[in-house]
Amino acid sequence: MRFRVDAINKWLKLAGSVGALIGIVLLVMELNQNNRMVKTQTRNAITEAILNFQYNSGSTGLGELSARANAEPESVTPPEARKLVQYYMSNFRLWENIHYQYRNGVFDEEEFSAERNSWRTLGERAPLMRVMYCLLKQRQSLSAAFTREMDRLGYGAAGKCDERLAAVLMRSTG
Repeated sequence: MRFRVDAINKWLKLAGSVGALIGIVLLVMELNQNNRMVKTQTRNAITEAILNFQYNSGSTGLGELSARANAEPESVTPPEARKLVQYYMSNFRLWENIHYQYRNGVFDEEEFSAERNSWRTLGERAPLMRVMYCLLKQRQSLSAAFTREMDRLGYGAAGKCDERLAAVLMRSTG
């Protein structure tokens, strides 16, 4: 009889251990599912922020102001310079957030490479944006990791921080 009780206890312990193991596996699966869901929600929020930024740029005339200011920097008035500073700062904050999300696995390398290329292209055709980057970098207003990324894209390269153009943006303080 004692042998039978011991055998039953062993089977119950084994069943309990198997049940605990199954519970752990299910918990890991649920955590992975939650992780994917959070990444998806984060990506949606970033996409929404980009679309809102683009819509606001178009509907408020900031996109046109930026194009004119980059073509004719001397035409920028102090109130327009204030708008441009806020516009470019907002753009860099959005990019810094995207970069942060990339570093934390929300974007894979292929996806982020496309984003990186668009940043490079915009910097090549918008010298005032590069100058705004230089001003933010000098003030240490951007994360070190993001600054390294932007420097690799040529934003902080020699000759990109044109003092004449910086004076245009600095009109915003006058």
